[in-house]
Amino acid sequence: MQSKGYGNRLLEIAMDFCRKMNYNHVILWTVDICSEARHLYSKFGFELTETKENTEWADYKMTEEKWEVELE
Repeated sequence: MQSKGYGNRLLEIAMDFCRKMNYNHVILWTVDICSEARHLYSKFGFELTETKENTEWADYKMTEEKWEVELE
């Protein structure tokens, strides 16, 4: 279901909600293999602020990523 715009629309709705609720900081987590999510987060102004190796969720190493944005 990629490339249908669903992720973009979902993040638009989520960010609108955060602004409506007067949140000033938003944090999202993903893993390095989710390149579409990483691209989308970057498009919405999020910056990668932390990484951490994870071997608990799968039988291979992956890197968790923390993405953050400040809202105005």
